[in-house]
Amino acid sequence: ASPSLSEQQKVVNAWKAFREIKEQNEAKAAPLMQLCQSYIQELKHKYPAQEIGPYIEECNERNVDGKYGVEELRGVTSEGIFDTSKAKTDGLNFLPYKVVHNGEFAYNPSRINLGSIAMLDEEISIISPMYIVFKLNSQEIHPQYLSIWFRRTEFQRSTLFYASGSVRDTFDINEMRRVRIPLPPLDVQRAIVNIYKCANEAKQIATEADRLSR
Repeated sequence: ASPSLSEQQKVVNAWKAFREIKEQNEAKAAPLMQLCQSYIQELKHKYPAQEIGPYIEECNERNVDGKYGVEELRGVTSEGIFDTSKAKTDGLNFLPYKVVHNGEFAYNPSRINLGSIAMLDEEISIISPMYIVFKLNSQEIHPQYLSIWFRRTEFQRSTLFYASGSVRDTFDINEMRRVRIPLPPLDVQRAIVNIYKCANEAKQIATEADRLSR
């Protein structure tokens, strides 16, 4: 039997509500992201760029006891996000895999994946030993501020440029240590992080509302 008119109207109303949520959040996300990028541009003129080398250290913890396996296996997407690994796992030996803890960063140093630098936001994962893993060893840089900087197109282009000039066409940990960013006070860093979070949340809500309205 066909749904009644009242049932059809409920579906239409739900669709309209989701479309409205989508449009409202899209309208919020764009100016917030623009504001965030504007603040970052201003920082470049207000604060001298500093190498991040003194603030980071490479991590090389391995899964030697086999504590972690396919459930914790992750990869880094081209958008710079940790995600469930798409690699085939049959017969894989996870013992040499690198262990990544919450708030630590990982990236593939080969040219093809430059710009894909991710910060882990779950408790723990393991990642291919080909990746470089590092963490902040200072309270002077907010980890998410650094993550935002890595996501900038300008930064991604620069990593490709420097890797192209290296002996092995890679952006190794020594190149990473030479990365220079402006370091404003922590409260300024937090403000930028909060704006970025709000923009991202609005974008995610819009995407989900769009999915539900289809």
